[in-house]
Amino acid sequence: MSLSIPLLRRDHVHFSLILDMLDRQTEALERGDERAAAIILLGLKYFRDYPRKVHHPMEDAVYGVLRRHMVRGADKLFNAVEEHAELQQELAAVSAAARSLDGKDVTALAGFAERLRKFTARERHHIEMEEAYLYPAAVHLLNPEDWAQVAASCSGEKDPVFSDATAASFDRLFAEILVRDLAARDE
Repeated sequence: MSLSIPLLRRDHVHFSLILDMLDRQTEALERGDERAAAIILLGLKYFRDYPRKVHHPMEDAVYGVLRRHMVRGADKLFNAVEEHAELQQELAAVSAAARSLDGKDVTALAGFAERLRKFTARERHHIEMEEAYLYPAAVHLLNPEDWAQVAASCSGEKDPVFSDATAASFDRLFAEILVRDLAARDE
């Protein structure tokens, strides 16, 4: 087995940290914390930039190779490619709603908060499904040639938040996760 599954699992841990931060920042936004909107936008940007461009294509490659080994109809249980497309649509809608937020419109804020909570819950469920179905099947069914095919299709881009060389555009989000958000958890 290649390092693909451990790397994908590590990404899921990182995604969970960002999802937790989004949930806490949603609560802060509802309490009137004006800084929360900017942090939420950065969290959503992270999901648009890294999972969509790097993580999901790797999982799609695993799923594509895995389908050759699956029993007919097994993709009805969990289809990673379809899930990724649906999550992308949901993320686009949440991002558009976030960009149009007006802190004075309480009704719009409540609607946005609910939409963002649905997105984070859906992401968490998606991660659980991959951990429960996709990854174990890949570990048991893919052979070294399959893993080589998966590796060849992957970009090798690093996570912009959780890598040694944190991308400049995510410095604020990284600081938020490590400092302010963790401090809020202790309160």
